[in-house]
Amino acid sequence: MALNLAKYLAPLRWGAALATKKATATGAGGAVTINEVAGRITTEALTTAAAAEISYTVTNSKVAAGDTVLCTVGNGTNSTTPGPSLCGVTPAAGSFVVTIGNVNTSALNGTLIIDFLVVKPA
Repeated sequence: MALNLAKYLAPLRWGAALATKKATATGAGGAVTINEVAGRITTEALTTAAAAEISYTVTNSKVAAGDTVLCTVGNGTNSTTPGPSLCGVTPAAGSFVVTIGNVNTSALNGTLIIDFLVVKPA
């Protein structure tokens, strides 16, 4: 029996995100504005201590409180390994907050990359 993914994905409104290039933005002070349904954010150079978390606020007019925001986080210029860990994403009307943990035994030492996709409910 084959799984019909179209049946499950049809209720999701992906918008233009899958057909266009992602928008990019560079953050500062733990915040950034990027008004697109998909994007790549480069943080400022971070020095988050070992075993600590940082919250990054993304102002985005495309986000509603009931949306799901899918995110990944990885190293930009940060060279500590293991790298950062995505702890959570909290959407709100006009923004979302990404919480990132430093799972290393030493402080972060550079930029991080956050990729996101806003998924609208059916």
